[in-house]
Amino acid sequence: MKRILMGTCGLLLVLVIVFACGSPTSVSNDVDYNRYLYSHGIYGYTGKQPIFFCNNYLYSIDDNESHMLRKVCKRANCNHSDSTCSAWLDTDSIYVQNGRIYYISSDKLNHYALYHCNEHGEDRKRVCALPFLDVSGAGFSWRLCGSIVVFDISYWSLDGISQDILYLDLDHLNKDATIAFHSESEIVHSYVAPETNGSWIIVKSYDLLTKECSLLGYSLATNETVTISSEWNKLNILVLLPETMNWFSPGDGFYSLDLHTMASRKLWDCKIRGFAMFDDSYIYISNANNIINYENAFGTEETQGLYIYTYEGHLQSFLPFADEVQIAGYLGSSPQKVFFMKARGSLLPSWYIDKEKIGTSSITFHEIKQ
Repeated sequence: MKRILMGTCGLLLVLVIVFACGSPTSVSNDVDYNRYLYSHGIYGYTGKQPIFFCNNYLYSIDDNESHMLRKVCKRANCNHSDSTCSAWLDTDSIYVQNGRIYYISSDKLNHYALYHCNEHGEDRKRVCALPFLDVSGAGFSWRLCGSIVVFDISYWSLDGISQDILYLDLDHLNKDATIAFHSESEIVHSYVAPETNGSWIIVKSYDLLTKECSLLGYSLATNETVTISSEWNKLNILVLLPETMNWFSPGDGFYSLDLHTMASRKLWDCKIRGFAMFDDSYIYISNANNIINYENAFGTEETQGLYIYTYEGHLQSFLPFADEVQIAGYLGSSPQKVFFMKARGSLLPSWYIDKEKIGTSSITFHEIKQ
């Protein structure tokens, strides 16, 4: 029976939102857009094209007037409807690094390994075995950044549920995986939503008895754990860049933490009670989400939509969520486009906006045909 990536599935329920800070940068193909993710495991950018993953198939978008999604298989005689198609992967999630698509799959003996393939699902290569996943009664999710793979593993037994957050360095496969965080009982305490930038692993730490949440950091350089915040707002969603950790606090503003000095500062106030996501150039704030938006908790009907700001806090564009757009959840970004998906339903993109139109009167949501 196929093991479910429970952590990843849970994260996808909270559809939108990441935030940003730092100096604004121009649109460039040199930007690693795989760092600007929140909906993990379903989107990546190869440096040439966006990759979407849903129901075992890899998709990309045809950048012509039709704006059609297409499976990435380029075989002329393929019907693209079963596992013989090169767009089909036996996995639950994917990450993109250095133009390659990474995924985890198991063989007939239920032994797990890490693989990668090219943007057409071809040239598949085995990277390494993952024996710590070959445990009965275990479920896992994972993250990839650079050479660092982070695993969130839960173990079920008659004695209860335990948890390990461990990592593997693909540049040093002769070394065993290292445990960064461990919990003897997820019923009392658990770690949630691990993130990595290749140098740090950041986790939310929940005490289920006191209902308190803190934010912890694990340095891969020193193998030391630090408490970043002992009173972390559960609605804060963070992103890790090489030098900083950034987050948005709904109704409060944007913050940044220097990962070298551990000094934090507030970048600017933002009173919108919504969610924020970002890429290298802009901040995108959505103040409507039909999963948790009860009694207009995030604004009136007239003000619910997508706000686009510069990093200095200057509003560039506002796009209301019209009936045909519904609620647009942030999916990912590329040099030319920002992709959005429906708050409920398919994990494939439903709309996009053109970055070059931001700040102009012609900006709009464009439908992506599936």
